[in-house]
Amino acid sequence: TSRVSWALELLELIEGSKQVSADDLPEQIVRQLQLLDDTKVNRLVNQLWPEITTASSADKTAHMRKITSALESGEGNISSGKQLYQQLCGTCHQLFGEGGILGPDLTGYDRKNISYLVINIVDPNIDIREGYVNYKIVKKDGRILAGTITDRSSELVTLKSFSGEETVIPTEQIEVMEAQPNSLMPERLTENLTDQQIRDLFSYIMKTTDDPGGL
Repeated sequence: TSRVSWALELLELIEGSKQVSADDLPEQIVRQLQLLDDTKVNRLVNQLWPEITTASSADKTAHMRKITSALESGEGNISSGKQLYQQLCGTCHQLFGEGGILGPDLTGYDRKNISYLVINIVDPNIDIREGYVNYKIVKKDGRILAGTITDRSSELVTLKSFSGEETVIPTEQIEVMEAQPNSLMPERLTENLTDQQIRDLFSYIMKTTDDPGGL
């Protein structure tokens, strides 16, 4: 995803020869393709992943109401919620010592605050924590990289990609480095969940280690 020519080869494997499934690419990788800002790449991305669009304010408000209504109308199952968490959130976020490290560790968050959780899940761009801002780096050799900055000096920048791989880039090789307004966390993450699945997911996220059905 760092060069237009390479991206087009990848997209040909998906759209042309069907050797790769579009479902195999995480949304974060698709968004990196969009950062290339190439007309042909963008056309193919929009064709292959039409659902990856920025939700409008009205869409977000409606989905927040749906989640709140679902949470008020029944009880969740912690065990089922843990499975959903691992599928939707656990690749990037740790909770109770399990999960990925691309995003913040959620264990110490105010997870009993339903309004806080709903807002940040539906609109992950509203409050991107320091250290987790997504950067776009354009190198002088034409490569375009994206990820979070884990270390920075006057001479070197260390960039961590979505896969967790760190790349050290000499500043003299960087043409453009700019923070992106969008979080690495995808929007519309919970839009396809049923009301019961929403209750299950939140029951696990909001639980404490002393809750029944805990670790």
